[in-house]
Amino acid sequence: YNTISTILLYAITFFSAPLFSRLLGTTNYGVVQVYNTWVSFFVVILGLYTRGTLSIAKVNMDEDEFLRYQSSVLFLSVCAFAIIFIVMLLFHPVIVSFFGLDLRYLVLMLLQSFGTYCVYFINTKFTYEMKAQYNLIISVTLAIVNFGLSYLLIKVLNAEHLYSGRIFGMAFPYIVAGIIILVYIFKQGKTFYNKKFWKFCLPLCLPLIFHGISGIICASSDRVMIQKMIGLTAVGIYSLAYNFANIMDSIWGALHNSWDPFFFEFVKNDQLQELKRRSCNYIRLYSCLAIGFILLTPEVFKIFASSEYQEGAKIIPIVVLSCYAIFVYSFAANYEFYYKRTDIVAIGSAIAGVINIGLNYIFIGWLGYFGAAVATVLSNVLLAVLHILFAKKLVKDKWTYDIKMFLPAAIGLSLAILLYYNCYSI
Repeated sequence: YNTISTILLYAITFFSAPLFSRLLGTTNYGVVQVYNTWVSFFVVILGLYTRGTLSIAKVNMDEDEFLRYQSSVLFLSVCAFAIIFIVMLLFHPVIVSFFGLDLRYLVLMLLQSFGTYCVYFINTKFTYEMKAQYNLIISVTLAIVNFGLSYLLIKVLNAEHLYSGRIFGMAFPYIVAGIIILVYIFKQGKTFYNKKFWKFCLPLCLPLIFHGISGIICASSDRVMIQKMIGLTAVGIYSLAYNFANIMDSIWGALHNSWDPFFFEFVKNDQLQELKRRSCNYIRLYSCLAIGFILLTPEVFKIFASSEYQEGAKIIPIVVLSCYAIFVYSFAANYEFYYKRTDIVAIGSAIAGVINIGLNYIFIGWLGYFGAAVATVLSNVLLAVLHILFAKKLVKDKWTYDIKMFLPAAIGLSLAILLYYNCYSI
């Protein structure tokens, strides 16, 4: 179901992204991408990242207690959202000036962010309850409504405010979905404040906020910095190519959601040889997909993007490499989550995030938006290395991975990237 969901979502993306990029033009498309960057940031902040504790709670609680836990920690997220929302409204003149958005877009951004957080929360819940079919239904429904509403609003609005149609079209489905999910979770768990659950959750989720922010910095600060250092047109070109290459990140997400519950079971039951065998299969699968994607990209991107975006194709192999670094990092991060060391997760991610900002400043000034892609891959490689070092020290003899497992992939990716830049006209 996770795989089917990914295929359907990217079938929708494959047809919708070229359409919206053409309808909006590079500048309006750039505005939408900067807005999306801030939404991603607030998704992490507003919900306190309580969803990041669900995998740990599932291992430590029975079914009924787990349902009550979900309800209680989601109410904790609601409380955090309400406080931040009120504070931002009170200080909106300063905040509006900082974001460069008027008040209605600020309110919409906050509501969409929390609605998106609720969707992520229930996706995580269904993943660890082995109910991936529901994630399929939710994801595809939201994607279709998002596409249809955005297209309709863009056609209705005048040419000066095309980005508004896309923003409103993205926001409303997530706001409505968020309300429905809140009702569903609270009805299931029938629990709001529970001292035991909040005491279990807060020490685990608070470090994950810094982890999440660092992840957003590594993935999205490049767009904000390109906007400031180059301009919105460059953001539009960069973002379309980046989003195209990010198909590999979504494929990893689908595989990761399928893999995680089994990983926790293998470690819990001390089935280390079985974990290593399955991991090798998983590594081979994702590596072949990444290499194949790089080799197929040049011809497909010509269909995907109009001529004004074609120069962005030069960043695609670098972004795929960046996605692969996140794939490698996830093996170490799973151990850190299993052992409840979310503080280690946060420290490694924060270091990579800070370095990413510095690298973006250096490389964007030197290489333009191509430098942003280089900065992102270097940051993600550092992220993977740091977490592997931390995890190996944490788990000691239970560490099942070695460099030989990834060596064929490293050779294959290197050859694919060399072929891409030497044999195709970019």
